[in-house]
Amino acid sequence: MNPAAVFHKPLSGLYVVLNIRELCDQVLALSEYKAELYAYLRSRMNTIAPNLTALVGELVGARLIAHGGSLLNLAKQPGSTIQILGAEKVCLLLMNGSGTLF
Repeated sequence: MNPAAVFHKPLSGLYVVLNIRELCDQVLALSEYKAELYAYLRSRMNTIAPNLTALVGELVGARLIAHGGSLLNLAKQPGSTIQILGAEKVCLLLMNGSGTLF
């Protein structure tokens, strides 16, 4: 048995409840922040790349732009290269043995 566990005092009920409440508040704050970030991303993508956003959505479009380096670099790449950008993650998962195709 772990020596630290032998001398561990049990936590009071109030202390546990306060910690759980604090964690719940942090989860709610992070959820609100995520919603704000997504709204910002949606507005920026609709302004900067409306056609790309209509084709693949805000999140995938932003990831493609980031992976391509810029919107201009992405526009200069042939479709086959863009297809490879999307399949790269799946290929890495399959090569590592941690993913499956189906």
